[in-house]
Amino acid sequence: MHTLLRWPAVCSWCLLAGVVGCAPEGGDAAPLDGQPAEPQPGDAGPMDGRTNDAQAAAPDGAAPDLGAGPDAAPEAPPPAPGDRPVLGFPVHPDDRDDISSALMFGVDRDGRDNGRTACEAYDGDPFPACYGGHDGSDFVLRGGFRAMDAGSARVIAASGGEVILTDDGHYDRCHGDVQSQDVSCDGEPMVANKVYVRHANGWITHYLHLKRGSVAVREGDWVDCGAVLGLIGSSGYSTLPHLHLEVRDPQGRVVDPYAVDARDSLWGTPETATDVRPGNGCDPAWGPARE
Repeated sequence: MHTLLRWPAVCSWCLLAGVVGCAPEGGDAAPLDGQPAEPQPGDAGPMDGRTNDAQAAAPDGAAPDLGAGPDAAPEAPPPAPGDRPVLGFPVHPDDRDDISSALMFGVDRDGRDNGRTACEAYDGDPFPACYGGHDGSDFVLRGGFRAMDAGSARVIAASGGEVILTDDGHYDRCHGDVQSQDVSCDGEPMVANKVYVRHANGWITHYLHLKRGSVAVREGDWVDCGAVLGLIGSSGYSTLPHLHLEVRDPQGRVVDPYAVDARDSLWGTPETATDVRPGNGCDPAWGPARE
């Protein structure tokens, strides 16, 4: 389980004002402008329409077996109850120990553009529990690039639905650069490998910074809660291997899955009635969200 970052002694990427990834200038996290959540051309750098049948082989070590792809489109489920999804933890249960319990950057909920270190997390905590303009929840891979090269951790769908966007094949060793005080992709294009899934009632989840060659689904696939989408990497505007999970409502607005109490949290099956941290379960009625 995870708590938001409480500023342990961490490595030099913290000099980059706490950036882990998905800063607005990186192009992967759309601003809070209320625009529809449908992916836009160029929203994360050049998109060449490639599919995933022949993705580049995963570099620097073999990825674990991701299992079979999703089945053909299922029958439409009954309408989802309520107007808010119930989400499961977006990392495979067997890989949960590979996610740091000390480092977790949350959504910036203050709504102001007043600097990278000016923010407010779900419980009112300031930087470094969040950072300015951050639109998602970051789950950091314990062991960094060494763990990524050894196989990494599997990213799974937090709820079922239709895959509406994938992108793969981009450089996945982007990192913080102390000299420039910014992110460096070593001269490669700064584009995240990613998957977007649309759920019932128009909700969408984004899974960003995936490892190159690991995306395991295609646009148009229907996936159940817990389906493997790819592996954690460090592609795009990212300082170290991590998953950026972003949740958007039917109006395209960012929604923080964490909350001040369990009644407002989007996470399913918490450990206790007042726990706002993610559990293993999600509501199957929220996907696949077939229209």
